[in-house]
Parts: sequence; structure tokens; C-alpha cells
Amino acid sequence: MTDGNFPTLVSKDRDANTVTNPIIIQISDGTSSATIDASTNGLETVIVNEDVLVSEGTAATKGFQISLDDGTDSVFAQANVTGDLKVTLDTETVQISADSSANSASNPIFVEVTSGGSSGLEVCDYDHAVDTAADGSTNHDYAVVGTEFLLQHVDVACSGASKFEIQVGPIAGLVSKMVAFIPRHGGFECCIFQPAIIVPATGTGTVRIIKTNRENQTNDLYSSILGSDIP
Repeated sequence: MTDGNFPTLVSKDRDANTVTNPIIIQISDGTSSATIDASTNGLETVIVNEDVLVSEGTAATKGFQISLDDGTDSVFAQANVTGDLKVTLDTETVQISADSSANSASNPIFVEVTSGGSSGLEVCDYDHAVDTAADGSTNHDYAVVGTEFLLQHVDVACSGASKFEIQVGPIAGLVSKMVAFIPRHGGFECCIFQPAIIVPATGTGTVRIIKTNRENQTNDLYSSILGSDIP
């Protein structure tokens, strides 16, 4: 062996160091643990059939942020076992469709249309004007309770000739919308508004029925205002 040229054999025994004959190195700072600082060059971890807990800081309960990009400006997310999926919107958009395919005429989103009453408080305001004088008039007023009232129809009745004029709007500026007449032998009229007439609450929004007895004697006049008060 030439002087100054000595090959070095590092092994735990006389055999060469290999995968099956490794060198065991203990890292310790005297407290049974050692801190590895990866702030400069990073720390590469190779995992084989193991789990790694990643957290921000030293507490396992803290969160961390990961930037996701698949190169196509879209990332698919899968809900967890409880069916929850949290999406935070900034400038992103969320595609909604019946399944994983894009929404289209052949892949529509199901929408249920109900035929029930309009959302709000259903109203049936009844008035009975007793012994209205011949050719005399009386008013049946309903003041809007919510933000607006949807006037759907008006029912009127009398046992003799009569006139019913329906007005809506602020109390200081009511506008006539319809007039119904009952013949001399009496009868009943149902005035349906489709779509409903919207009466805002602004300025004491009011539905008024001007009821006029057109007989030459006293008569009873009946009316009902039906619709929905919207909160």
C-alpha cells in the first residue's frame, strides 16, 4: 500500500457498508431530542407507508395554507365523509350542475315551482256595511301591514243594485283599478288580479273599495279583500 494513499472503510464491522449492513448514527442534544433546522436549505422527508402530520407552528391544531394549481386554472374538491365542503369565494366562481357534467339544456338543474300562496301573511279582510242609505256610499279600507301588499282578488256582494270601485296606492293618492256592478236582483262578483297588484306600504299604502248602494232604499253591502302582506 503506497504511503499517503490509504482507502478508508467505514462500517460497523469488517464487512463493507451496505443497505443490509448500515451504520447507526444517534443524533442528540442531551435531552433525548434534537431540533433540525430546515430554514436555509429545506428538509426533505421520504415517507414509506407512514403518515405525516403537517401544521403551522408547534401546535398540531393550528391550520396551514396550501396553494392549489393543476395548470388549468381549476381544481376539483371532494367533500369529506360528512358531506361537508367549505368553499371560500373571492374572485373564484363555483360551477353548479346536476352532476359532474356542465350545466346545459340536456343536463338541467332541478327547480321546484310551487303553486301555493305568495310568501308572507295571507290576508282576508271582510267588511259588512249595514243599512247603507239609498244612493249612499261607504268605504272598505285595508292598510298595508308589511313592506308591500299583493292584492290577488276582491269579492263583493249585495242583494240589490250596487257599485263597487276598487282603488289602491298611498292614502292621499288612491288610483282606481276596477269597477264591479251588481244588478237589481242582487248577486256576487269575484274580481281576480293576475298578476297580483303590488301595493307598497309607502305613504300608508291602502286598498279601498268604494261601495255604493244604487237602490232607492237601504241595503247591506258586503266585501272581502284577499292577498298577502309581505314582511
